[in-house]
Amino acid sequence: MKTQAMYLSDCAHASATFGRDADSGEWAERVARARALRLNDARILLVDDSPDNQLLFSRILKAAGAQVEIAENGQQAIDKASLALSYDLIIMDIRMPIVDGYEATRRIRELGFQGPIIALTAHAVVGEEERCRAAGCSDFQLKPIDRYSLLSAAARSLGL
Repeated sequence: MKTQAMYLSDCAHASATFGRDADSGEWAERVARARALRLNDARILLVDDSPDNQLLFSRILKAAGAQVEIAENGQQAIDKASLALSYDLIIMDIRMPIVDGYEATRRIRELGFQGPIIALTAHAVVGEEERCRAAGCSDFQLKPIDRYSLLSAAARSLGL
């Protein structure tokens, strides 16, 4: 029953967010591929100031087998990274209060973190991806992001 509820939730999300037919074969295939992706106990630092995104993204990542730690802003991310450079992956929102994702990424790189950092942003403006990569991000994803896109970006960044 939980699996069917998750599928229905994904289909409702697809219809609401992307205007796709909830029963489309393409979307069902994406849901099935997302369920098959495993993150093998990867330690992920999720940085996002939205409690809704924190909850949604952490649930998706944990369901795929990841260990997730959350930071609410760039300063918390810097603090957590300075204590434990052992994260396998950092998923970084770009637009946040206190310290934004650009500065947080630069400072985390200066601390010596060499793992992948995925930039997540809702701002699809010209030059945004280049700016994120210049700050030290290794991948760039736009919000809203569906489960398959999030998990495939994480798996690709982790070399899985």
